[in-house]
Amino acid sequence: MQAYVDSDLDDVANSDDKCPNTPLSELVNKEGCSIKTLYHEYHFDVVYGFNYADTAPLVAKHLNIPSFSLRADMYYKNYYLQTYTAYFVYSDANGDIQNGFYDTFVGGGYQKYFFESLL
Repeated sequence: MQAYVDSDLDDVANSDDKCPNTPLSELVNKEGCSIKTLYHEYHFDVVYGFNYADTAPLVAKHLNIPSFSLRADMYYKNYYLQTYTAYFVYSDANGDIQNGFYDTFVGGGYQKYFFESLL
């Protein structure tokens, strides 16, 4: 195995790269030239999770409360919209089922890349 330098991280050695400085969002051919972009003006992410919350710091009785979370993100150019919510279910000391939503968030914003202006 030989070591080589690949400055633009496209998996083509600098000595063989006919298109140096290819962006990370590009698929390249064996010569290092772009054949397809992976960047689109918009995309979506959806993440589903299962978690445990430890109540020991909050109450005298130690409980591990399971919760389910759902997060959805939408991106369009430099704008984004995010939503997040979590739902818990557990049986308390009396055997009663406790459940409900917590930690719900909706937000949005504009992404400005500070370091691009320094290049």
